[in-house]
Amino acid sequence: MWSWSHTAEGIDNVRRNIGLMSDDEIAVCYAEIRARIPSKCAYFEDGFHAGRYPFALAGARAKISKGMRELIEDAIFDFACEQALCDNGGFDAHVCPFGCHTVSFSFGVE
Repeated sequence: MWSWSHTAEGIDNVRRNIGLMSDDEIAVCYAEIRARIPSKCAYFEDGFHAGRYPFALAGARAKISKGMRELIEDAIFDFACEQALCDNGGFDAHVCPFGCHTVSFSFGVE
């Protein structure tokens, strides 16, 4: 993993590409953010709280169905900017805590 060092256009493209993700991808990504443990403890070695995840996923899906998708997209983008991590090579920004969900710094590229 690398830190971001992209232009403002590249970072804007991250936000735009988050908007291109499917509802399911958005819900899963948001739930992973909500289920993470910011400061790892002995009980959750990987930083993931499996007990929180189903509730976070259900909450994300409910928000999307109520037309609040843009708020979730904004939260994902804010999280991505805070962690500012990308894959080796700097092509894709990590938009979840674990690097399993990424979007390109180029608009419309998967």
